[in-house]
Amino acid sequence: MAYDYTASMKPGVWNVHAYRSSDASKTPIPIPPGPWVKEDGFWRGLACFSCGCDCYRTFKLFDVKGRIFIAVVGRARAMDAEDQGLYELMPSSSWKKWAAGQADESAFVGERDESAFGEGTGAPGKAKTMPVFSPDGCHAARRQKNGIEILDVCAR
Repeated sequence: MAYDYTASMKPGVWNVHAYRSSDASKTPIPIPPGPWVKEDGFWRGLACFSCGCDCYRTFKLFDVKGRIFIAVVGRARAMDAEDQGLYELMPSSSWKKWAAGQADESAFVGERDESAFGEGTGAPGKAKTMPVFSPDGCHAARRQKNGIEILDVCAR
């Protein structure tokens, strides 16, 4: 799944559209903001003053058997732990949270890696907590502090 955006994870700025790779006409799919889109506030903004909190948080979209998932990760100072995790876009344009994330400084390492973030995100490091989906689309595996977590995303 390809996606374009001119956004940060702030209200009024989030503008994300996805495009299915198999769609020759590139019909945009609007991606609504989720609970991770919120104002940073004074103290959080101060903690991220060097380049802004969007330098320390990111997301990645996944098209899995026609279902759209988003993984949202970031450093603890850039976003709340309860907003991180793996979400599915439901037909009602709401988000179902499948798994919580973990806000910690080990969420990013090394240099910017376009393959981990998609084109043009401006993220400074490589996300280590992005999920990998099984071929049947029913399981997502992701790295956690204590090993690998397997999620059954077909269990409704």
